[in-house]
Amino acid sequence: VPFGEFFPVPDFVRNWMRMMNLPYSDFERGGLDQEPLTIGGHPVGASICYEDVFPRVIRPPLPEATLLVNVSNDAWFGESIAPHQHLEIARMRSLESGREMLRATNTGVSAIIDHQGRVRERLPQFETDALVGEFQHREGATPFVLTGNWINVPVFLLLIGLGVWLGRVRGKGQSFCCRSGFIRDRGSVKALIADESAPTTAYSRASARASASMRRTTD
Repeated sequence: VPFGEFFPVPDFVRNWMRMMNLPYSDFERGGLDQEPLTIGGHPVGASICYEDVFPRVIRPPLPEATLLVNVSNDAWFGESIAPHQHLEIARMRSLESGREMLRATNTGVSAIIDHQGRVRERLPQFETDALVGEFQHREGATPFVLTGNWINVPVFLLLIGLGVWLGRVRGKGQSFCCRSGFIRDRGSVKALIADESAPTTAYSRASARASASMRRTTD
């Protein structure tokens, strides 16, 4: 986090701040491909704070990691909806990776999320408590674990192609209907009804006259 975990300033500014004994944090970014931690003999994919927002950060320890763990400080967001949004994002990481997640936060929302993204246990915000629940280590690889975000590219292209194809089919169908006379504007439809009703009326009158003549002849 710029200005929170490191200062994006030149080295001479950092040296000056160090000489002036100004307090500041200057963490260095680690490599993206980190070896999974081992807890109780099981490899675990660990993330800190908002790292679980980024799928590319969660994916490297997989499929070796059988469990996801996230520790976060969401006190920055207070009583806003941000902590709940953070929880929803964490649920997505569990769903796409097929791994359960243990989520521990200082002010909430601490939760146990299963491999389908469902919250099995949770603690209320701003309360001191201990979350006790069950979880399960899982193995295997989902399509996301195998391909990452690259799977979105063919799906996106497929949807575009499907949309273009449907547009052409719909356009051909409208052209056929227009040539066949099935689609007309309102004015044309009214005119068509008026034109078709005239012969019918004339035929009805002629039939009535013929019937009257036959009656007179019979009489």
